[in-house]
Amino acid sequence: MTKLLYTIAETRVLLSLSKTVVYEQLNAGRLRSVHQGRTRLIPATAILEYVALLERESAVDSPAGGPADTEPGQDAPSWSVGSGGGSAPRMDDSFLRVHLWRSTGCHDQSWEL
Repeated sequence: MTKLLYTIAETRVLLSLSKTVVYEQLNAGRLRSVHQGRTRLIPATAILEYVALLERESAVDSPAGGPADTEPGQDAPSWSVGSGGGSAPRMDDSFLRVHLWRSTGCHDQSWEL
């Protein structure tokens, strides 16, 4: 089963952002969250929408409308896999699991997504 909600700490790892930046993005309305009791959780769809927003903003800022992080003549790297009906890119479980595993250094922990 795919994990649908992430804690702030997991979201920080996935997006490579500090806790302060995550909360700034939440307060600015650029990243959505939900509450379960006193716990604030970030839906997986909100993370994907936020990444898509950053990509759109990056495309606007880059010269000639091309990807900002590629050399001339190179294609933009593709990290998204899967198919979806929405406009946001989709990541599969294995991408998220590997990213969490590499980013946290908790190699003895199995990330359940």
